[in-house]
Amino acid sequence: MARLGRTLILVGLLLTLAGTLSLLVLVRAGSPTSWTLIAPVLVTGLGLGLGTCFGTVYEVTLGGVGAKESGSASGSLSAVAQLANSIGAAGITTVYFRTPAAPRPQPSTASPWSPWPPLPAAPSSGCCPATPGPGITDPPRSAT
Repeated sequence: MARLGRTLILVGLLLTLAGTLSLLVLVRAGSPTSWTLIAPVLVTGLGLGLGTCFGTVYEVTLGGVGAKESGSASGSLSAVAQLANSIGAAGITTVYFRTPAAPRPQPSTASPWSPWPPLPAAPSSGCCPATPGPGITDPPRSAT
């Protein structure tokens, strides 16, 4: 692992970058099919890129630390990783919720990626027992 350490980190980050850019190109180009999304999703979604990177980052980072300081270095590395994850999640959600939404399709139309036909529209009345529709009456009540 010492031979491939830093190189493996670079390869993992480049794989993640390539997968993310290919997803961006496919989505911007039009409506991608599930077959065209397989390779980018394998690289980015299933973690082939970052999976090769993260395990090696810890080994490379802690590889030069002495035995006396290994416990505090490991704890510091874990704390910094957790802090970075929380800052990244906060940044992504801030961008997501501040981005204007695209117009949504009507409920009766199917998504271009959905293999199922659209659902029929719900009836406007009589769908729930609490609100009987036309022609539906309450059952007679007993006098007791």
